[in-house]
Amino acid sequence: MTKLVLEPTQISHIFPNASVSRTYRVRIIAQVVEYNPHEPSLVLCKLPNIPDPDVIEVLDDDEEEEVSSKNGLKVKIDSVIQQLNPSVIEPGSTVDAEGMYDGSVVDIFMCCPIPLLTQEQMEVLVKMTKLHDFK
Repeated sequence: MTKLVLEPTQISHIFPNASVSRTYRVRIIAQVVEYNPHEPSLVLCKLPNIPDPDVIEVLDDDEEEEVSSKNGLKVKIDSVIQQLNPSVIEPGSTVDAEGMYDGSVVDIFMCCPIPLLTQEQMEVLVKMTKLHDFK
């Protein structure tokens, strides 16, 4: 199941056991802070008007590896750079990015712009982050 992430800088807390042998599929809804054409990568941060969830859900309990910078989470977009809508890489744009997290980096395989969200839609997204897998 894809896990929805609304606070990109908290990804290492949400998936502390992520590794190359244990990857997680994530969907990040966030705001673009920076585009680096040399890597290529985006730095994503939490949307400013997303309500704070009560607690950060932790899926695993082992050591975590820090992948976020002070301003946001850097994600790799080299596999989708050719298909990206130019509006996606503009700082301030809101994006829906899906990729695989391996404990050190999120490798994006789908990234598209999304329209402005209403407060009600954001509250629904926060509730969706609390959904659990049934095993």
